[in-house]
Amino acid sequence: MKGNVDMDQIKRYVTLPFPANGVALLDMAIQNDDKAFTVDGDVVMDDISFTIPQYLKKDKGIQSAAHISASIKDKQVDIGHFSYNLDIIRLNGKGTISPDKTMNLDIGMNVQALERVAPLFFFDTDTPKGDLDLNIAFRGMKWPLRKIPSMRGFIKVNNGFIKLPWFPKPLKEINLNAEFKGDSSEILIKRIVCGQTTVGNSKLRIEGLENP
Repeated sequence: MKGNVDMDQIKRYVTLPFPANGVALLDMAIQNDDKAFTVDGDVVMDDISFTIPQYLKKDKGIQSAAHISASIKDKQVDIGHFSYNLDIIRLNGKGTISPDKTMNLDIGMNVQALERVAPLFFFDTDTPKGDLDLNIAFRGMKWPLRKIPSMRGFIKVNNGFIKLPWFPKPLKEINLNAEFKGDSSEILIKRIVCGQTTVGNSKLRIEGLENP
């Protein structure tokens, strides 16, 4: 299946969680038989604009594309490969979603110039140079999140930034290394700034999944 899809057409059938406009380009192979429903292809969203209020704003013209190879059988979702690019942000993943919504996912992301994408996240254009590298395997994750899932992998952040709904101010100048070892995690915080508060040279260790 190849063609264009206007967001206004999608809005007639689906309630989008945030405002979006424009046209997406589809190049998909879709198959539905007695065994499984499968999809394999690409969606180019350069001409799409959307806004997640206070967190993210993408204007038309910013490169954005997704690729997915997945199948659904007996309400089990198997994601062979998923990738999403937004400007220089690269997100990759694979995994499964079971009928009871339990997710086992492998996620990777690499950004080598965080300052370039700062305006997308409502941060100043003079954000210091930074980078992000993460690779995490989640096991037994359910949504809504009621406990920390089993995680293995790492996160490395240099001069990062993020806005979180449970913090009144954005987190800036994030410098940390985190290592996840299944039912335990260790986070070395070199520096984090939140409003007038600065945290540095701290180590956080989390053990146990039910009551961390």
